[in-house]
Amino acid sequence: MSRRVGQNGNVFVKPKCRNGRCNHKKGLCPKYGRYWVDQPGEHERLRKVISLGEVTQTMAERKLRDYIRETQVDSPESFMEVTSPTTTFKQQAQWWLDEMRAGRIVSRRKREPIKPATLAGYEAAVNWLKEIIGETPLADIKNEVAKQLVIKMRAANLSDKTIVNYIHVLQSVIASVVNDEGEQVHTRTWNAHFIGLPVVNPKKQNRPTRTAKEIEKILAAVAGRYRVLYALLAGSGLRIGEALAIRLGPLSDKYSTISDDCSTICIRQAIWRGKEQDPKKGSCSAPQAVSRSHHATSFATVCIPRFSLSSSRGRVSTASGASANPCFRCLTPGIFWWITGWAMRIGRWAPDTRSN
Repeated sequence: MSRRVGQNGNVFVKPKCRNGRCNHKKGLCPKYGRYWVDQPGEHERLRKVISLGEVTQTMAERKLRDYIRETQVDSPESFMEVTSPTTTFKQQAQWWLDEMRAGRIVSRRKREPIKPATLAGYEAAVNWLKEIIGETPLADIKNEVAKQLVIKMRAANLSDKTIVNYIHVLQSVIASVVNDEGEQVHTRTWNAHFIGLPVVNPKKQNRPTRTAKEIEKILAAVAGRYRVLYALLAGSGLRIGEALAIRLGPLSDKYSTISDDCSTICIRQAIWRGKEQDPKKGSCSAPQAVSRSHHATSFATVCIPRFSLSSSRGRVSTASGASANPCFRCLTPGIFWWITGWAMRIGRWAPDTRSN
């Protein structure tokens, strides 16, 4: 690469114009530009030809130089990309997954190991993408390939959120190739508009909801501990994995537990595929005492962000207006006593009903 001084390309016209047998204005015959590009895994370079329009010779030469500079044909990055060993998407994606499983690739924001549930989602995306572009060299995967992928995903009736997630995985796999200095080998300027990447609208996502009457029918159709579980899920907004991780016993900094009066649930773990892991929003701090109120719009105790009994999952506050502690699920007084009642009937819980 040190011997290369770059190229300006070559401007030419067709033989008919060059011999003066055309009907174009003098000096304004259609100009064309030629230049060389490297091919991945090939020693010989490929000659490319582009149209420059009916312009003067000087203008055509300037347009060709600008085009070569904008497309980075002679950039060190392009040279590194095409001269590096040819790696297919399938090979790099497998390496990327293995590195995350080993903990050598971590999340960007928190610098923590990738959670198993997240890794399973990445594996599903890679398996789908491998069927389409598994044998495609990484150097050839650019905006046009991504555009065709989006078209095929839409034809497969994938949701907008799934399409965005799969393209994100594609971009992450390509970005995972770095040189000895930790710099990306396959630099890309992704154009979401050109690709046709959908914009995910949370309001239009499939978010099934159930009314109070439907919940009552569900509870009437089940018995035993499942009735308590379903009532707890509906009343608190717990994820199923978080609910299954709850243990009976004293409050603990390691496990998800319930307070003695059954009004506070501390979420510290979640179950995924039979194993405990950290919940989605991280660990919790110590409990905070909050007075119980019996107003319909207030909460029995401290609340966790993103969950309330309304349709919103934004941050909620206590009855006093203070910001809620991010450790606990909360129950409105009505839901709290409803769930407690079902629990007492089957002898699961024995809450302390003494006043605070």
